[in-house]
Amino acid sequence: NEKALPEFDLYLNVNFWSTVKFKNASDQVYKEILTFAESEKIYVCLVNKGKGTPFISGLDLRPVNKSIYGTEFGRNVSLLLYQRWDTGYLNGTGRYQN
Repeated sequence: NEKALPEFDLYLNVNFWSTVKFKNASDQVYKEILTFAESEKIYVCLVNKGKGTPFISGLDLRPVNKSIYGTEFGRNVSLLLYQRWDTGYLNGTGRYQN
């Protein structure tokens, strides 16, 4: 069906990350994950579920200070976004510096 919206799974390396589903044709879907690279390569895999062609429009990789992301499980975990809060940044744009 050409009018069906794509639906596909995301994997980070070999681990399931999330399912991407669109509500309508103009919907924008954002997925965020924080992981610690154990090697020089990180694989992001888009798995076709037979519901349209998987695609990715952008992928951002950023270095982070590992000391602020400590978990009881060490560095062998990925952290998923639970919720984002706008705390009203007033002095500038508040975006990640280039």
